[in-house]
Amino acid sequence: MTILGSAPSAVDPRPAQAGRAGGVLHRAPVRPERASPPPAAPVGYGAVWALLVVNTLAFNGVSILGFPHAAGQVITMGALAGALLLVVVRNRRLLIRPSLFMTLVSVLALVAAASSARMEPGPGALLRAARYLVVVACLWLLTPLWRNPTALLRHHLRTSIGVLGLVAVGIVASGGRSLHGDQGRLVGAIWPMPPPQVAQFAAVLAGLAGTAWMTGMLTGRTAALTAVPALFLLLSTHTRTAMAGLVLGLALAAGSALLASRRAANFLVCVLAIAAVAATAAGGFVMHWLQRGESTQDLANLSGRQIVWGVLLTQPRSTADRFVGTGLSDKSFGGLSIDSTWLSVYWEQGLIGLALVAAIFAVLVLGVLSARPSPGRTVAVFLTGYLLMASWTEVGLGDADTYLLLAFLAAACMDHPWAPDGDPS
Repeated sequence: MTILGSAPSAVDPRPAQAGRAGGVLHRAPVRPERASPPPAAPVGYGAVWALLVVNTLAFNGVSILGFPHAAGQVITMGALAGALLLVVVRNRRLLIRPSLFMTLVSVLALVAAASSARMEPGPGALLRAARYLVVVACLWLLTPLWRNPTALLRHHLRTSIGVLGLVAVGIVASGGRSLHGDQGRLVGAIWPMPPPQVAQFAAVLAGLAGTAWMTGMLTGRTAALTAVPALFLLLSTHTRTAMAGLVLGLALAAGSALLASRRAANFLVCVLAIAAVAATAAGGFVMHWLQRGESTQDLANLSGRQIVWGVLLTQPRSTADRFVGTGLSDKSFGGLSIDSTWLSVYWEQGLIGLALVAAIFAVLVLGVLSARPSPGRTVAVFLTGYLLMASWTEVGLGDADTYLLLAFLAAACMDHPWAPDGDPS
């Protein structure tokens, strides 16, 4: 992927041509030439993005290296402090790019801070709100990178490969035990990530690799070397939400690029063929993978989610709780995970927060519908489709998490026009 945004130079190396017209000397017009891109800064935006991703990593369980839970918290909070320091050093003039998406996210963070100030979930709500505000500030200072969306996409691809590479190393280092961790699902061994977060990184990486291949940003070989290991890790987590998000996101992305890309048409044909073969030859395995050892009743109530949702929605609430929520918590209700972006935001940030999340998704959807066909639009379509699917049974956007970073990446890809050769049009 090439770097966007190389600026033209006003220096003409040819000798000036002079002539006399009415006693006045005239220079020949200077023809601008394209200059080479400036060298990369020692402290770049890529390091900032990587540190923001590290800050979102969950530390559940025990690392095979013996790191305690407190050490994981120190590392993640230290990564956020480092990200803020580096982005200020990189963006010394504190330049930002106007953005409706970031404005809505900022208002949502302020609502979270206001509700957390009541400390109904405990003093930890204030720490979570402060973290949310710092992450939003870092994202504002990253908005100048929207002029070069391929760079931001490349940073996320590299960081995701690093995260999943650590998971893969953990499989080897643990002797394969991490493949059968939480309920027989893949977990992180070195950094104890839960199966849903491993699946999230794997699904998004595989989807971005497929989308980049469809739009010509990656070769088939590079895309396959990226997507196939990610798909193996995704299948090992037995996470249905991530798989559904991957399928929906890729289908929407291929559909959006269908008229402009022969690769997208070929991709759809291959996917349909693989689906037909899997349905006939491996139907039993597919059903076993989807059931994940659960009963029919468990599948009907979404692994117990509907029970928690029903009790949460019927819980009596004060007027303040109903409109601004109870404040940021560990995304649980009655000791059970809420596992829904919409209901967790409703519980923690109230109806105001719920309206803001709906507005954020509306901005992303309207953005991809109004953007002209381009590789950036196709990437944004995939990410938006994935986020919409995951929002129903996973938590995100209402706090400083990986889903917020993915939404930021989608907004960046829609903000700037992409030309086929990688140069800004």
